[in-house]
Amino acid sequence: MLENKKLAENIKKYRIKSKLTQTELAEKIFVSCQAVSKWERGVSFPELDKVCLLSDVFGVSIDVLIGKEENNNIYLVGVDGGGSKTEFMLFDNDGKVYKKITLGGCNPNASGFDNSLIVLKEGISNLMAVKSNIKGIYIGASGFKTGNNGDKIKKMLSKEYPFTKIDCGTDILNVISSSRIKENCIASICGTGTVVYAYKNKELIQYTGWGYLFDKGGSGYHIGRDAITAALEDRDNLGEKTLIRNLIEENTGKDIRDSIKEFYEKGQNYIASFASCVFKAYLQGDKKATEILENNAERTAFVLNEVKKQNPEFNKAILSGSIFVNDDIYLNTVKKYLDKDIETVKVKLHQVYGAALLAAEMCSLDTEKIYNSFINNQAEG
Repeated sequence: MLENKKLAENIKKYRIKSKLTQTELAEKIFVSCQAVSKWERGVSFPELDKVCLLSDVFGVSIDVLIGKEENNNIYLVGVDGGGSKTEFMLFDNDGKVYKKITLGGCNPNASGFDNSLIVLKEGISNLMAVKSNIKGIYIGASGFKTGNNGDKIKKMLSKEYPFTKIDCGTDILNVISSSRIKENCIASICGTGTVVYAYKNKELIQYTGWGYLFDKGGSGYHIGRDAITAALEDRDNLGEKTLIRNLIEENTGKDIRDSIKEFYEKGQNYIASFASCVFKAYLQGDKKATEILENNAERTAFVLNEVKKQNPEFNKAILSGSIFVNDDIYLNTVKKYLDKDIETVKVKLHQVYGAALLAAEMCSLDTEKIYNSFINNQAEG
């Protein structure tokens, strides 16, 4: 028979976490309700075979159950959510990364609140199967500022995981966190969507980010949409010939006209996926691809320049998101139109690392040590 005060505490903790009554747990491991009650109060303790059954029921290791998790490490999760994908990362207080997973988008404005919650629960549960005793989770996602979506998500997840500290914010905070710039700055994301913020006295002032229907350009969606339009104009002899059409048709396996229904049905994220065709055509010297990148880059630079005018003390602009991260083509094109007083900063870490650093900060851990470990981890992986 095991005698362990921590075991008594953990039986109760994981029973509640598993949403089981004492009677329901007793039935699952073939003991009386009174036995479970005594175990939780530390009056008596289960035999080893019952501990194994408890481990299976709760989905945690025996070491975790008896309170002997290795090195007493603190485990945390950082989540970066966008319109097309959500990245989850499990790590510890030393900055060691245990697992990363990528699921569909969790922007409530793009996929709906309920679908966003499903994605987040799936990702968190997946990581909790690796390390059940997660102390903190920080989720930075697009669409979380709209209609208090972030607060609503936080409230619902806190009920789902009552023993874990949870906080939610906008994905731009992931960017600022991973850049390690703590003073006032301009921060932008150009991914599926686009948004620019002024980060002033730890407060965010939003510019653009109105959604794909109303933003004028600078996002993966806009570049992808312009690519499809150019390909259709080529097909109907309404515009110049372009390699973009060939690349899109190779991707879809059919005539560009025959894909129109699919473009409408699959929507924003699918359209954004064709931005890559513009970059490929650009590298082959395609005139239309160059025009599309120039137009979108000029719009991005225009917004950054206007934010600078309204905040003349700012001299740094953090540029992030898949359009900037994947290569330097868009970055260099934006720089052509950018105010000479703006210093561009390309973040060294992917945004999920920024969310992880915010989780560590939330739990009062040494973020500089963790940051340095992340830099090495990303360089190796």
